[in-house]
Amino acid sequence: MKKLLGIVFLSLVLCTNAFSKSGKGNVTLSKKAMETFLDYLYGGAKNLNANTGGSTDNKGNKTKPLLFTLSETGDSYLYNYCSFSTCREPNKYEAILGCQKYSNGTPCFTFATKKKIVWKNDQNPKGLNLRKELKHGRNHVAQLIKNAGYYNGDITLLRGFQTEVLTPSKSYSNTATKKVEKKIRKKITKSDADIVSKLKDLKELLVSGVLTKEEFEKAKKKLLN
Repeated sequence: MKKLLGIVFLSLVLCTNAFSKSGKGNVTLSKKAMETFLDYLYGGAKNLNANTGGSTDNKGNKTKPLLFTLSETGDSYLYNYCSFSTCREPNKYEAILGCQKYSNGTPCFTFATKKKIVWKNDQNPKGLNLRKELKHGRNHVAQLIKNAGYYNGDITLLRGFQTEVLTPSKSYSNTATKKVEKKIRKKITKSDADIVSKLKDLKELLVSGVLTKEEFEKAKKKLLN
């Protein structure tokens, strides 16, 4: 009898571990999932629905991201957070089951733990740690996620996007690109510069090759609007 119980217990443990594993393979976040993931990273993804254990008392409070679970299709998700100084680690198995309630049977896996994407795709066999990148802003992090192959939409259309000129980067860890972005931002957002001078700056960046034709047209359109 004890042997039988031991076998059942071991089977449950192995099943739970297999069920709660991190995602692997290429996955693309939907626009809504991408926006929610960014909210999650910056402490804004709070549950205000009392029917699912949330409370309007959370409104305006910052939260600590703990776990983000995602479906293979990239459009169903479930996140766990903590609004307190001491937080209990969430149960990944339960989170996956919760995600699959909304995914119409599509398998869900762990996408991120705290501030690190643990879903391994072709470009990131070890995942993507965003902890040190958050200080550079929501736009920057969105661009990194896109460059890493987890999103393929236009980040300028995402909720919460701050208008600025972004430059392409061959690598999300390219420090030279960050310096160029800072230089462009400084040129374009000077408070005493008028539209004409901004357009001249954009033209210079286009001629010098820093901006592509498409990026130039996008930035010009935003200025003129």
